[in-house]
Amino acid sequence: MTTHGLSQAELDKIHAAISQLIDQTIQRNEESRKVSTEVPKPTVEACKFTRETFWYPMAVVTGLYCVIAVIMTVIYRLLH
Repeated sequence: MTTHGLSQAELDKIHAAISQLIDQTIQRNEESRKVSTEVPKPTVEACKFTRETFWYPMAVVTGLYCVIAVIMTVIYRLLH
């Protein structure tokens, strides 16, 4: 039997190719899901690192500023 001028063997080849493409698509979708679930992990680590590199120096500078303010206040009180 022929459909649109194609023999049964040709139709079987087309169906096999379509099935293979569907299987490959499913595998790629699964791989994509695995990768997309792993992406937030490095992002969270990068955010933690950014916070640490900003706030630790900020805390040191704030502490030094407070120490200098106390020293200046003590010197001012001693001189007046």
